[in-house]
Amino acid sequence: MSFTKSLLASFQKSALICEVRSLIPSNFQSSAPINQTFEKVLSTYKFRFIRLYTDEFAIRIEYKCTPPIPSPEEISAMLPYATFWGYAVDNLGNEYQSVGGAFGLSADKESTQGVLSFTPLPDKVATSIKFTLELEQDVDERIEFSVRICDVSST
Repeated sequence: MSFTKSLLASFQKSALICEVRSLIPSNFQSSAPINQTFEKVLSTYKFRFIRLYTDEFAIRIEYKCTPPIPSPEEISAMLPYATFWGYAVDNLGNEYQSVGGAFGLSADKESTQGVLSFTPLPDKVATSIKFTLELEQDVDERIEFSVRICDVSST
């Protein structure tokens, strides 16, 4: 079985769900630890979401994946291949879309490190955001987690 078919087959009919509670200051230019791990994604990978942070452009989520994700050159040789797409919704119903990200091999070559980006920035009265990462390729596996946000200046 090819790598791609193996990835797609293992993603069918499973969802990984957890709730992560963190604090994000109301200026939305700070960070909050996530430290949530999802085992056996695509039956092979372990995804660890490290922290959520924002800057003036987007919500960012840092992650680490072991073993490493194949390089773009390796992936292009396996067409068609599976990729994740993300979206989010906050407790007010505001929607956020994935606007890409970046990833690369870690210095020790044992994992992939990356960042996912979502826009727009959260409304200052939102108290939580639920993130969903779905596999693009007509399979039903996804990673979902919620991050609780609040104005720490009022505590």
